Amino acid sequence: MDRLPPEPFGPVYPKLTGLDYWRKKPALTKGEWLVYGAAVREKIAALNRAALMKELPSHGCPCASGTWESDPKKIMAAVKRQNQAKLWTEADRKRRTDAEIIEAYNKAMAEKRARQLKADPA
Repeated sequence: MDRLPPEPFGPVYPKLTGLDYWRKKPALTKGEWLVYGAAVREKIAALNRAALMKELPSHGCPCASGTWESDPKKIMAAVKRQNQAKLWTEADRKRRTDAEIIEAYNKAMAEKRARQLKADPA
């Protein structure tokens, strides 16, 4: 029977950053054990999320609605959400005064001219 020898110090666990404080403490109270356990669960969940995101496609739906739905009502709801998101930026504009908008515009144009001069000094 071909068996691997047991690990000399137990199983090999992934490196969980940020838990050294708890590991170095000689004795933990019950409350500290609960906090430590929650931190370990959070770190392992983050590792699992990262591993899953490596396997999942990173691209969205190529259609205009931005959703994989085929039901017309759900597609219209997605388009409505997109339009509302665009309008919310309009609400930000309404909160600023005309002077603030002009100042931001002038600043952006000055930065743009500086970048253009830096790229093409001639």
